[in-house]
Amino acid sequence: MRKLILPLLILSCLQISCNPDPRTAGPTDTKQEIRVGISSEPQVFDPRLIRDTPSVNVSHMLFEGLMQKNYVGKVVPAIARYVDISADGKKYTFHLKNTLWSDGSLVTAYDFEYSWKSILDPNFPAPNAYQLYILKGARNAKSGKASLDDVGVKALNDSVLVVELEHPVPYFLELTTTHFYSPVNRKWAEETKDSLYSDPKTIITNGPFKLTQSLGNDIVVEKNPLYWDADQVHLEKISLYVVNENTALQMFQRGEIDWVGSPMSTIPPDAIPTLKNQGKLTITPADGVHFFRINTSKEILDQTKIRKALAYSINRKELVDHVTQANQEPAMGIVPRSYGLQTIPHFKDYDITAAWSNFQDALNDLKMSKDDLPEITLLYTQSERNHKIVQAIQEQWRKTLGFNVKLEACERAVFYERLHEKNYDISIGSWYGDIRDPINFLEVFKYKASRTNNTEWENSKYIALLDKSSLEANSYERKILLRKAENIIIDDMAVIPLYYPTFNHLQEGVSGVYFSELGYVDFKYAYKD
Repeated sequence: MRKLILPLLILSCLQISCNPDPRTAGPTDTKQEIRVGISSEPQVFDPRLIRDTPSVNVSHMLFEGLMQKNYVGKVVPAIARYVDISADGKKYTFHLKNTLWSDGSLVTAYDFEYSWKSILDPNFPAPNAYQLYILKGARNAKSGKASLDDVGVKALNDSVLVVELEHPVPYFLELTTTHFYSPVNRKWAEETKDSLYSDPKTIITNGPFKLTQSLGNDIVVEKNPLYWDADQVHLEKISLYVVNENTALQMFQRGEIDWVGSPMSTIPPDAIPTLKNQGKLTITPADGVHFFRINTSKEILDQTKIRKALAYSINRKELVDHVTQANQEPAMGIVPRSYGLQTIPHFKDYDITAAWSNFQDALNDLKMSKDDLPEITLLYTQSERNHKIVQAIQEQWRKTLGFNVKLEACERAVFYERLHEKNYDISIGSWYGDIRDPINFLEVFKYKASRTNNTEWENSKYIALLDKSSLEANSYERKILLRKAENIIIDDMAVIPLYYPTFNHLQEGVSGVYFSELGYVDFKYAYKD
């Protein structure tokens, strides 16, 4: 064993606990409460079941894993006191701090073992189970081909957790900062397995805040006095108001909300130019991509040429300049360009010639005329921004191909249920990185059985390239393999890239917030000034 990260990480941890960034030194004469606008109520509070952005951000308030990201985004110990890493990089031994759940019981290594193995239970509907497939035996356990006892995670006692990986993974410690590696309290999870985990009287958490209210349009979290680093938590309360984007902006302008916009809600598109000109809008980089999912099992959409015709007909430059209007960039691939994977665009934006050619070839292959095509519906979640995006692209398709696509808006919960049931033709979608690695974007579509895929698309060459990349130690060669994989999914056009996003928000009197380019905000060190 070698303690590869111990000296630096322990030092970093001590710096956070004893001498935090001076920007977090909040005043003592101000009431430490903030109000945040949120676009929709979290679907669930159980981190094992989360897949939407509002839920992810609330989860970071309520739960904490082995490692965390500090106020500058550096991976440092959280529940872990330190970690030993084997010479071959495949075995991690975590030594835990003495920390408590919000009910006063001890957070143990057994909680982590239970949580991770419950995700890998074939009968448990965890949307991000594939993120744990790097654990030894995890994928076979999830598919029912092996026992959960064979999975490479084992608690030796209350304070020691041993984790074995299928192969060395350079980003494993960063993965343990994400919500799907957070622990859940076993007693609570087993007693509430049939609920939505939303009762503030029963939920047991271990993060800097605890849930005290989740009724209607109000969600309230308060400082958790049993949190191991509670001395560094300045805020006593965060109130989350579930309101639409126009109402949230009006409330902010009246001084009724302190934070509105990314990542938990959006700014009305029509308001963005004025807010930018006034210098009030904060725009920050985002590691994400917005796209259209295609249900490749649907009639005519199972034709690659039809999918390409739809993709090539979209004028992304016009979309970001006149619809989204917040410094977004047209997307020609899935992986954000800041990850250094793309050297040339995978296809040309708004290529009318290629669009029309693919459309006509597809009609000939189908032996159909344009008027014989079945109706296609574009499904999207209700928001002003989404409505403007789909309307603009609907018109582009009509203008370029003479083909009308029906629009259908629905509530967020209904939307995700429709995706899961594959009850859609085309749907709006997005993905924001959980870690800063291209694999995080490409693995979303690796297996059609994955609850994050929902396209019914699967490609054996794509899978082989991703698997091979995981065994490649040379970063340059690994990048080439991942680039080839991205080319495959774009060439098949199982998803249609739209744009690379930015985060834009308004804040008043809130300091010390860590805003990750990965799409979550951390209020642990925040304060009202």
